[in-house]
Amino acid sequence: MKAANKLKEGLAERIKDRVQKLKNRKGHNYFLSNLTYPENEKQKTKHQLQQAAASLEEKMPEIKTLIKSIKFSISHIWEQNAITAVYILICKTYGNLETIITLAKDGRNVEIMELARSGHESLDLAFLFLEEGQEERLKSWFEGKIIDNKTARETLHKVLNSGELNSTELPVYDNKTDVYGIYSLYTHSSYVALLDTIDVFHEDFDFEGISGLHYTLQYFDAIVKQLMISLLLELKNVFTKLTNLEAVKHVDKLLGEMGNYKASEAEIKEIFEKYKKST
Repeated sequence: MKAANKLKEGLAERIKDRVQKLKNRKGHNYFLSNLTYPENEKQKTKHQLQQAAASLEEKMPEIKTLIKSIKFSISHIWEQNAITAVYILICKTYGNLETIITLAKDGRNVEIMELARSGHESLDLAFLFLEEGQEERLKSWFEGKIIDNKTARETLHKVLNSGELNSTELPVYDNKTDVYGIYSLYTHSSYVALLDTIDVFHEDFDFEGISGLHYTLQYFDAIVKQLMISLLLELKNVFTKLTNLEAVKHVDKLLGEMGNYKASEAEIKEIFEKYKKST
């Protein structure tokens, strides 16, 4: 199984385009003729982000209550079994999300990307440890060893393509590998990621936070909201395995409130085309 790496294919072009826009100095020249524009835009964007963050913050207490209910299935927090591992991992993602929402209000885009990757890695491990045949990996994890995210992605791909109704293989592994790769650009300080930290008005590092606010708002649904959705989906998986029907219904209610979190038929078709294997 080899990832198509489709999302990274346009990186060189993206770098070229953004550097050319800096060289054109359009933002800088506009700033020189409209000195208050950057600050006005900054305050407007900050207000929009505060509203977006507040809409997620109001759901956090309910999510926390759901997560804490898993603890009833654990006698002692030091137990080394699958449900304890899953509980700790999900709690860790909740902490990531809580911090991300706070950072979003100040437009800390790069830091948000790094925390989002960490949160998704924890959810992937939680999914992995709930599957059958993972006893050795779970034992290794409790011994302090690192379980490669590639292993979790491969397991997720296998599980989601194991149903009898899946006549066509879903590109789960390739899709998640690409998304993981995009997060990695920020974690490893790639040039294309750090272009987000350039203030086009002052032609300097984004010391004023203008660019960070801009990109945080631009990526808010795809990064911040998506982490909350992914957390809820994993909670649904956990409660399904625990046969807690009431909790599953509660999670479904919260997912419904998140809006259109399911891919449309057209979006699914587009994903299939993107990762279609060459013949």
